[in-house]
Amino acid sequence: MRHGEGKEAARELYCYQQMTFDEIAERIGRSEKTIRSWATAEGWKQQRDDVIKSQASTREKLHTLVDHITDRMIKDCKGENDLSPQSLHALTNLIGAIKNLYTYESKAKSEEPEAPQEQTSPEEIARRVAEIMGA
Repeated sequence: MRHGEGKEAARELYCYQQMTFDEIAERIGRSEKTIRSWATAEGWKQQRDDVIKSQASTREKLHTLVDHITDRMIKDCKGENDLSPQSLHALTNLIGAIKNLYTYESKAKSEEPEAPQEQTSPEEIARRVAEIMGA
């Protein structure tokens, strides 16, 4: 095996799927020691922490938007106003985005990573939600 072969796959497995060094070593056919040295040399721990924080932040933002929209819809109902079609549409899209986010995160933890251009990142989902909401 060539020097550095499998390093990028190992980084993806460690940072995005939160696999252990032993699990990664078994999956890509390199030693645990090699994986650990790559991680130390390239700061994978910080990258992993950043990914986890980003995922939590995206989830929190989506849930906050859902709370805001549902609160507004409840207020409209109590005031005997008609529900806004835009609010219903936005709420439906947000619920779908949340479901897709959780599906994405579950899949990322259980399977090999897909090519980056084929994945919808949590940041992309948040961008799309902001676009839908007109922000």
